Amino acid sequence: MANGEGIGAFGFHPVLAAWFEQTIGEPTDVQTQVWRELTDGEHMLIAAPTGSGKTLAALMPCLHRIVIEKEAETSEGTAAQRTAGVRLLYATPLKALNNDVHHHLLHFADEMDRTAEAGRMPWPGLTAAVRTGDTPQSTRASMLRQPPDVLITTPESLYLLLTSGKARDMLKTVRQVIVDEIHDLAADRRGIHLSLSLERLAEWCGHNPQRIGVSATQKPLSRVARYLGGWEPGPEAADPDETSAELQRAADSGLSGFPETGGQDADDMPGKTPTSESADQTLGAGYRPRPVRIIESAMNKTFELLVTMPAQQVLTGDKEAVWTPLAEKILQLMEGGRSTIIFVNNRRLCERLTLRLNDHVGYELARSHHGSVAREQRLLVERALKSGELRCLVATSSLELGIDVGHVDLVLQIDAPPSAAAGIQRIGRAGHAVGAASRGAIIARSRGVLAECAVIARLVRRRDIEDIRVPRDALDVLCQHVVAMTATDDWPLAQLAGVLARSDSFRGLSFARLSAALTVLAGYYPFVRPLIEWDRAAGMLRRSKRAAMAAIMGAGTIPQSTAYPVHHAETRAHLGELDEEFIHESRIGDVFQLGTSSWRIQSIQNDRVYVVETANAYSEIPFWRAEAPGRSYELSLELGRFLGQLSDNMERQSAVERIGWLEREHHLDARAAEQLSGLIQAQRAASAVPTDKLIVIERYIDELGQHHMVFHSLLGRRLNRTWQLALQMRLESLAGHKVYANAKDNGIEFVLPAWEPAWLYSLLAIGAEEAERLIQEALPASPLFGMAFRRLAETSLLLPRSFTRMPAWKQRLRCEELLREALPHGAGFPFIAEALRICLYEYLDVLQLKLLLADIADGAVQIELRDSRFPSPLAAQFAMDYTAAQLYDSDAVSHDVQLQLLSVSRELAGELFGKAELSKMVEPLLEDTEGTSLADDDELWQLLKRQGDMSEDELARTTGTNPDVVSELLARLLGRNQAVSLMLGGEKRWICADETAVYARFPHDAEAAAFIMRRYIDRQLYFTASQLSGSYGVEEPIVHNWMDSWQRDGLIEPSPFAEGGAEPLWTSSKAASRIIRKTMQYVRQKTAAVDGERYCLHLQQLQHAAPGFRLSGMEGLKQALEKLQGLFLPLPLWESVVLPSRVSDYRKEWLDLLCASGEIIWIGSKEPGEKEGKIAFFLTEAKELYATHLDDPSSAVERHAELYGLLKQKGASFLTLLSREMGQPPSQVMEGLLELVWLGKVSNDQFAPLRLHGSKSAGNSKPFQSGLGRWYTLDSIADRSVTPEQSALSWVNQLLKTHAVLSKEVAALQPYFAWEKLLDVLKQLEHWGMVTRGLWLKGSASLQFAAPETLTAFRQSVVETGENVTLLCAADPANPYGVSIDWPKTSGISFARKPGNYLVFAGGRSVLWIENNGRRFYTLNRGSSELWRNPAVFKQMLKTLLQMGSLRKLVIDSWDGQKLEHETDAKWLLQFGGERDRSSVVIWPSSLKT
Repeated sequence: MANGEGIGAFGFHPVLAAWFEQTIGEPTDVQTQVWRELTDGEHMLIAAPTGSGKTLAALMPCLHRIVIEKEAETSEGTAAQRTAGVRLLYATPLKALNNDVHHHLLHFADEMDRTAEAGRMPWPGLTAAVRTGDTPQSTRASMLRQPPDVLITTPESLYLLLTSGKARDMLKTVRQVIVDEIHDLAADRRGIHLSLSLERLAEWCGHNPQRIGVSATQKPLSRVARYLGGWEPGPEAADPDETSAELQRAADSGLSGFPETGGQDADDMPGKTPTSESADQTLGAGYRPRPVRIIESAMNKTFELLVTMPAQQVLTGDKEAVWTPLAEKILQLMEGGRSTIIFVNNRRLCERLTLRLNDHVGYELARSHHGSVAREQRLLVERALKSGELRCLVATSSLELGIDVGHVDLVLQIDAPPSAAAGIQRIGRAGHAVGAASRGAIIARSRGVLAECAVIARLVRRRDIEDIRVPRDALDVLCQHVVAMTATDDWPLAQLAGVLARSDSFRGLSFARLSAALTVLAGYYPFVRPLIEWDRAAGMLRRSKRAAMAAIMGAGTIPQSTAYPVHHAETRAHLGELDEEFIHESRIGDVFQLGTSSWRIQSIQNDRVYVVETANAYSEIPFWRAEAPGRSYELSLELGRFLGQLSDNMERQSAVERIGWLEREHHLDARAAEQLSGLIQAQRAASAVPTDKLIVIERYIDELGQHHMVFHSLLGRRLNRTWQLALQMRLESLAGHKVYANAKDNGIEFVLPAWEPAWLYSLLAIGAEEAERLIQEALPASPLFGMAFRRLAETSLLLPRSFTRMPAWKQRLRCEELLREALPHGAGFPFIAEALRICLYEYLDVLQLKLLLADIADGAVQIELRDSRFPSPLAAQFAMDYTAAQLYDSDAVSHDVQLQLLSVSRELAGELFGKAELSKMVEPLLEDTEGTSLADDDELWQLLKRQGDMSEDELARTTGTNPDVVSELLARLLGRNQAVSLMLGGEKRWICADETAVYARFPHDAEAAAFIMRRYIDRQLYFTASQLSGSYGVEEPIVHNWMDSWQRDGLIEPSPFAEGGAEPLWTSSKAASRIIRKTMQYVRQKTAAVDGERYCLHLQQLQHAAPGFRLSGMEGLKQALEKLQGLFLPLPLWESVVLPSRVSDYRKEWLDLLCASGEIIWIGSKEPGEKEGKIAFFLTEAKELYATHLDDPSSAVERHAELYGLLKQKGASFLTLLSREMGQPPSQVMEGLLELVWLGKVSNDQFAPLRLHGSKSAGNSKPFQSGLGRWYTLDSIADRSVTPEQSALSWVNQLLKTHAVLSKEVAALQPYFAWEKLLDVLKQLEHWGMVTRGLWLKGSASLQFAAPETLTAFRQSVVETGENVTLLCAADPANPYGVSIDWPKTSGISFARKPGNYLVFAGGRSVLWIENNGRRFYTLNRGSSELWRNPAVFKQMLKTLLQMGSLRKLVIDSWDGQKLEHETDAKWLLQFGGERDRSSVVIWPSSLKT
């Protein structure tokens, strides 16, 4: 192009030049440079400030080329003969930016049409279209028929276009590609996606389209240019960015804990690209970077920036008052302006600030804009701001990039933006026009963030941004593209490797890692679905049946969302998304705020929420669980240097000079400068100020006696979290328990109940290599590794995605199953190493930590220790986080304890529950076969992959397929190099061809043996060592060695399905789990839910409360109490109702003797507001049950501390001794002891003291008695060796013994373990076949668990005779009504679990309900009246009622709701000696003796 200043100097098409001159005017600096330097085919990277015209600088040459080519084609033939296809591909990171660019292009095209028409110039016209996930199907179809000249899209949509057989045809003609906001793409995995898509596009087009990258914030330009241009064959150039290979080697070294098995070495695999000489060689060996011209504009963007704070708010009890100063500060800054954008750092703050601003002014001043607001709603808000209808918009990063929202006067940023680059992008939204200044202000909500705001402000003014780190070699993106490529074409491996080598993102990938990934995708591992076919002999990659759907469904690097879409209940319009956890905590009728409006939940479906708009002003602000990004390491160093300089200035400068320096250099206003200066001055007085060269370790003890240790390290959350992990590993090994830890951008805090000074020196002694070792040891078992593996498995297409929302728990379960299968293969399964690499070098920063620890060792970074009585100002922020965690996130803090409960020992469970009697139930399931005839050779290949080597006869027998068909299918697989035959154990068997190398190493290689034989044992019900020896021709001693190893690894177990004979029988753990699961399903199918009456009768028999099941004697009393262990019941209820109902000849002295002999202990409890205390009994030997009570520190001893201390000092003591020592009368000491009883702190070796003085009624009616046993503190019998695992198992066992069926409601009867923790244990027991889940009880929708023997008892009918009548107190634990099942629905009766209410059972039916100690009788099941109307039976029932209620007489007021006013109504009762008393009948005990 020609030189010159005007638009005409650059040789643009006349229409383009005329349009530009008329609408734009003169070119800007960046436009002049680009148009002067850009030549056909040359790649270019453009760096220029926002509002400099860089987008048009990139577009104009591309539009010129399109027009020239179209005119040339027209001159050669008719318009119909033009080449149909896209000529310019425009890629951006955001759909919203796509729409914005499209809107501008359409507007430009219309103006150009008018310019051409007015000037009567020839003009072929320009067309443009957008293709994203939001594009309607009709638009997509028309686009295929008439492709646009310019196609605007995202990286994910480009990937999908290339994967579509039809859509990719219109990309054949692409000549140029513009990548807008390239900095945003290059820095994450989406950029890897784009890089490989561009190389696929070049391969498809047959030429390399010109690439033009555009951004205002990119550094270093040379690195971004290398990413943009890619690589080409030629003399190999040194790659200055070899970090990726170093990281992978380091990650591989962290796999020492994993077995090296599975897969094949790259050098052993046929079809490897012939240019490779070793597995470690990279794909890009022999390649050089493509030339990319860099244009950096000299235009200076002016930023008018201020850092400020709201007025100080006086602390009050009103939480909402803190918003008033912030709202007033925002309105003050907005004054006089037309439009303002307020940027915040998270979605919740976006919604809250919008609500508070509107409430403050009384009208809709602002609206919200973030990723969880539906696209349609966001567009409406953008248009309203652009048109001037909306004055203020509150946004997250959703508006950070170059979306045109019209003229913006001012940008406000609440707290510091995440980076300097983000600050430039955000503040740059104001004054977006060419040459205009960008006005902005950063509002710090607290003085703790002022320092970071000051640093960011200085960097933004100087346009000094952080370096972009371009990720590379991502296996998940590689897998997506390989599957997508093979979904449309067959690929020679060498050709595919060449495409990868040209991408900057994969040129450093080794052949070994590529081969390992292809091995997984080809289905080598039986637990992974095959997505490609790899013909190793021919070196070809071919499509599989699943490839196309998997590639389309799994597109993108963002894991599938678990959020709930929100739709309008009437219009069905999509309004946005809400976090899954928020929905789980919400109910129908709740009101929440989204997109400025208040919405009431009308219904919650499985995959969406329907809402209606409401005027409710008190709506809840939703939360979205997503951690804010941490501060970068470079920015953290800048902050450290700034604080060091500011701290030094405290000594060198006066206050006036210091404030002036902050105002001048860092753009703080006077108030903000004073606050920041005051914060540093206070920190210096209390402790020391951390800097980039100084780490301060501060220790103090809080008011609760907790030891806090704060590492003031300003190096960013990512590095601090890495260091925390190493320190925490060492600290927990020293302390012997879990430690609270919290890593933030500005440091790390540990909180411990006790502290030893020597521990700190042990922590500081951790060097670089030891820290890496500690982190690598901790990671495989950490939640961080599980999260990384789950995301990787999903984005690598190993786990299929769904069209609809998938709950988070379901995603976790699928991933856990995959990880469980993959772990035995260890380093051979490449995604384990990849997940570890992601953890070490993306989530964490091990390399930077090693450098830091080396600097500390060399003295380049100093450590300063400070002990203080109170937290310093910087440490106070950690203290607030700790308090909040204890108050609001206690479940998260105790998550490690929950994980410990998951590790239930099978041996321990077996001791409590016994060996599951499964062999009888397995009989119907012995034919565990594939069950269906093979349909094609693909099904046969998958069968061989899942079940391993099999003979033709075995294949036919297992599948029920005709042998001739099996032979034909095997021949097809053989012809396609997918299956081969070999001899094993003297028998011809067939295997998948990709396993040939593994079988060649058998039996000499233990890993190969495990891979081969695990599939064999997985399909056996049980097996022996001799069976394996014979089947595979291996000597028995070798087999025994293998089996010993498998048993240690938990792969096999003694068979639970058969009795052992001369040789032990074994079952694989996987087969046992599968068969137990099917057995449990069989049990559920065969067991019908029982009704409430049947369950109630079962409990009476189980707890010895039914006739014929009652006990006698003191030994019987012990058995009855054993069944009821841990049940806290009102004190009087035990001896008036519960024990006499179970022990026919109950005597109170027996209970005292059991306590005195040490066989039984009792524990008290009384909640605030309760009138009567409760007592629970335990067998003394059941330490696992009451250990949880003794370990509970929640009920501190405040009152009667002196008495409690005396008991702890003296040990078990009589009341008289305690009275003498305390100098108080025995009655007063007794009052103190009883209060300690109800706190659960003391007990007595007899029950008599409670019987006499524990109940209010007892204390009022009987004289005080002293003596009566010895008192002792319960912690004196605590057994600290009992583990939480033992306690949880014991409580599950006890609850099942007492209640037969365990549900959430039953679990609530014990106060020690939450249902969620017991549920983890129950799931493990179910896995072993010891319990079964189901809906066993009619009338209850809760999840229930029961032992197999209970279900057997449910299936057996129990016949009751009419003479067996049971009177059951409604408060008796044998009554399940009102706890685990609902009361019967009977009109006119108000059922309640009160001691004076009773259920009467006869003949297996509930026949009567008695209220208020016999005042009211109600008939149940009226058809069963003959069961209780027998005079002898009814008379006995009345005697029992008088006895259980301790009644002097029985007064009956009504029967079935009718008063007994008439003689006929009372006739039935009068025959038992009853007397009339007005409208009641009175029955005396004496009248029932005859």
